[in-house]
Amino acid sequence: MGEDQESRHDFGEGAVAARRHPNGGGWVAATATVAESAYVGPDAQVFDNAEVLDNAKVRDNTIVFGNAKVLDTAEVCGDAEVHDSARVYDCAKVSGEARVYGSARVFGDAKVHNAQVYENAQVYDDARVSAEVHGHAQVYGDATVDDSRVFGYAQVYGYARVHESELFDYALVYENAQVYGYAHVWGNARVYGNALIQGDGTFHPDLYDDARVYGDARVYSDARIFGHAKVYGDATVRDDSRVFGYAQVYGNASVSEYALVLDHARVSGRVFGGAMVCGDAEVSGKAKVFGLAVVADKARVFGRAEVSGNAVVVGRATVFNGAKVHEWAKLSGDVAVNFCADGGARLTCNDDQQDIMDVPGFDREWLREFYRGRTEELCRLAAHKFGDDTARQLAVLLERAAKPDRLAQAGIGIIECETGTELLDRISRSNTRGT
Repeated sequence: MGEDQESRHDFGEGAVAARRHPNGGGWVAATATVAESAYVGPDAQVFDNAEVLDNAKVRDNTIVFGNAKVLDTAEVCGDAEVHDSARVYDCAKVSGEARVYGSARVFGDAKVHNAQVYENAQVYDDARVSAEVHGHAQVYGDATVDDSRVFGYAQVYGYARVHESELFDYALVYENAQVYGYAHVWGNARVYGNALIQGDGTFHPDLYDDARVYGDARVYSDARIFGHAKVYGDATVRDDSRVFGYAQVYGNASVSEYALVLDHARVSGRVFGGAMVCGDAEVSGKAKVFGLAVVADKARVFGRAEVSGNAVVVGRATVFNGAKVHEWAKLSGDVAVNFCADGGARLTCNDDQQDIMDVPGFDREWLREFYRGRTEELCRLAAHKFGDDTARQLAVLLERAAKPDRLAQAGIGIIECETGTELLDRISRSNTRGT
């Protein structure tokens, strides 16, 4: 077609003045602007006040309309649509059934395929996107995002990959980090280094507030990392465990099942079952804390030591080497338990009624504050999941039976129970049994 052929064409809202573009033969409305050097394929359409300039290409069944612009050597193809005030420029490519609209920008060498990029979102550099990106979100560098939602002010960059997940608020995923399997990252959370956050489609991990996961750390299943918590090194957090407050999980640590790690606790050992590590406590080396055990305050458990059952290690107590503290044992003060010839010191107390208050020299006021602080944390979690009324009733039940194992049981209940009524019934039965 050597010359423009003036005619009329219906772009969907009635016939308007239009012409076939000489370079490609596609329809161009009289109100649109298309450079002679630009290409508009025979089935493509450009209308309203849209502009296709420079050496840009609009191919296949693409439509460009509104106040949209396709510039430079950018390409729009397939069944894609670019409209509103969106811009596609540099060497970017928009393909498949992609939609770019609002005030969105796709530029650099970015590739957007079967995606939605809208509002004020930006995709640029060598990023690859087959996802929904909107708000003020940005995907750039060599990042890849597919089958996901990235919105708010969230950013994915570096060589990061986000697949089948949601990233929003001010969250960042960067460097070589990966977020997979319906994981949620939001707030001011950061995932970076070679870290992996991975759900399995049924259960999804959550990372939020000011939490950080980095290094070669792994977070799986239904785990939650929040507050100012950090998980790094080669640490793994999985199942229904929770790491929050200012807690740190690092080294070769493993936190699993229903474990809770909170406050300023530091864990580089293993914590699992319904165990809780809190306060300024530390679990390190090849130590294990499990069952419904509680390690709190400034206590330390390290070496090959084990704390299990309903045991409580608090104050400045230290359990190390091959020592075992289990059943209903309670350690406090400055006591230290270490390796002995028979394979490990064993401190047990089978009197279920013995209260930690009875341990000589124990700081009773500290314990009251401990209970109060843990109860408040648990009630906040209950309010978030079940509502304020459940949280208020839970506070009353925990006050009636303030024992460390009750706190651990309440934590497990919040994770396992589907309703607030189920949680309250479970705690009430536990109080009645006195177990």
